[in-house]
Amino acid sequence: MSKVYPGINIQWPWSQFIIEARKTVETRTYPIPPKYLNVEMALIETPGLFVNTGQAPSTAQIIGIIKFTKCTKYKSKSHWLKDEKRHLVKIDDAQFGWTNGPKWAWEVQIIHVFTSPISAPKRKGIVFTTKCVVGK
Repeated sequence: MSKVYPGINIQWPWSQFIIEARKTVETRTYPIPPKYLNVEMALIETPGLFVNTGQAPSTAQIIGIIKFTKCTKYKSKSHWLKDEKRHLVKIDDAQFGWTNGPKWAWEVQIIHVFTSPISAPKRKGIVFTTKCVVGK
């Protein structure tokens, strides 16, 4: 039996760090939309900047089901730095490191890890995808 989930696109290798339970916080420059808080979501792993490196997947794929359980705003750069063990983003990361604008911590919980990836929908949103079918 299949189930439809909303999905979130997360670039490799951060997607793998989440599935491995090494990354317990996803950082973004905006709070999670309330409709996605405490909702099971398909984790769509995307190759992002690492496409054609031989390490990242060549296309987007669903690798598990996760849920974001809490969303808090970092009070300062030092607050964000103190949380590096949970978000795993280095300060000098050109794409995801600290910016002068706000940063938010989305605490992530793993619900299920797939033994084999599932094809992601062909039509994906930039960040969120509305209909990810999992199962048969």
